[in-house]
Amino acid sequence: MTELEIKIQSLEKESLRCYNLEQAIKLCINSIYGAFANDWFHFRSTAIAETVTLQGQDAIKYTERCVEKYFKEFWHKDFALHKAMGLSEVVPLKRHVWKYTDTDSGYIVFEEVMESCNWDGEITDFILQINKHRLADYIKKVLSDYAKSYNSENFLDFELETIANNAIWVSKKKYVQNIVWKDGKIYEPLTYISTKGLEIIQSSTPAFCRDKLTDIVKFLFSKDRLDNDVVAELTQVLKDIKTQFKLADIEQISSNRRIGDYNKFVLNDTNEFELAKGCPIHVRSGAYHNYLVNNSAQKNNFDLVKTSDKIRWYYADDQFCDVFGYLPGEYPYQLAPKIDIERQFEMFILEPLNRIVIPSGMPRLNRSLAYTLSLF
Repeated sequence: MTELEIKIQSLEKESLRCYNLEQAIKLCINSIYGAFANDWFHFRSTAIAETVTLQGQDAIKYTERCVEKYFKEFWHKDFALHKAMGLSEVVPLKRHVWKYTDTDSGYIVFEEVMESCNWDGEITDFILQINKHRLADYIKKVLSDYAKSYNSENFLDFELETIANNAIWVSKKKYVQNIVWKDGKIYEPLTYISTKGLEIIQSSTPAFCRDKLTDIVKFLFSKDRLDNDVVAELTQVLKDIKTQFKLADIEQISSNRRIGDYNKFVLNDTNEFELAKGCPIHVRSGAYHNYLVNNSAQKNNFDLVKTSDKIRWYYADDQFCDVFGYLPGEYPYQLAPKIDIERQFEMFILEPLNRIVIPSGMPRLNRSLAYTLSLF
C-alpha cells in the first residue's frame, strides 16, 4: 500500500469516526428534548419542551431576517466582497432570496443575486465564493449577536450543506432537488436527485414506478423552462412509460405494504366478506385474497395473508372488490382478478407526478395523457 493510499484510508476512517460522533450527539440531544415531553419521564416538563421548539423557531427566523437584510440592503454596497469575487457591476435586488425554512435549515435562491452582477462563471462557484468571503462569517456574527441578546454563549451555526441547480417544492417537508454540491463534493447535474417526503422514495411505491418517477424528475430538471414544448415532450415520455407499464411483471407495478392488525378490520373472510369500518385499503386487498382462497377448490395450495405479513396489492377490475393483495412471490394467477391497469397507472404514476408538476406551473396530467396547449 502506497503512502497516499494509507493517508486516504486514515482520512476515511477519521471521517467515519467524526460522522458517527456527530450522529450520536444529535441522537442524544434529540432524545433529551423528546424526553421532556414524555409523560413517563421523571423530569417531564412541557414548558422546557415548548421552549426548545420556540427558541429554535425564533433563532432560524431571526437568521432569515438578517440574511434578507444583507441581500436587500448591503449586497450591492459590499465593495470588499465585489473585489474579492472580481465583480464590477452590481445592482440592488428586488425579490426575496430566502425561499423556504425547514426545522433546522433554510433555502436561498441565488438566481437573482447572480443576475444582479457581472459574474461570468458557474453558479456553484458563485455561491461558494459568496459563502467563503461573506455569508459564513456574517451568519456566525448574526447568531453570536442573537445569543448575546439572551446573555448566552452562542452554540448555533448555519453551514452551507448543499447546492442544487434546481428544485421543486410540493409542500412543507416534501421536495425534490438536483444536487450539484454537498459537503465539499461536486456532483454532475442529474446524478444526485435528493427527494424528501415524496412517493419517489417511499417503499410502498411500486419498484417500476419509483424508477420511472425518478427518470421523469431528471427529465424536468434537464429543461431550462417548463413551457408548452416540455409538456408535449413529457406527454410522449408518459405514453412510452405507460406502454412499458402494461407489459411489466405484476410484482413490479404492485404497491408494497405491511399488514398491521388484520383481525381488527377483517370480520369474516371465509363464507362472507365482511370488513370493519375504516379498514385500510391494503388490508382490504389482503382480505379479498383470503376470501377468494377460502372459497376456492385450491384452498390448500395457497398461504393466507395475516397480521405482520408484507404484501403487494393493486387496483382490480372487479365489481365485488376493487383491490387485491397477495404475498410477494406467491401471486395466485388462478384466482386473482384482473388488474385495472388504467387506475393503477393513474394512482402510482400520474398522481405522484401531478403533485410535482402542478406546483411548478404545469397542467394536471390525466388518464388520456392529453395536455392543455396553454400553460398560462
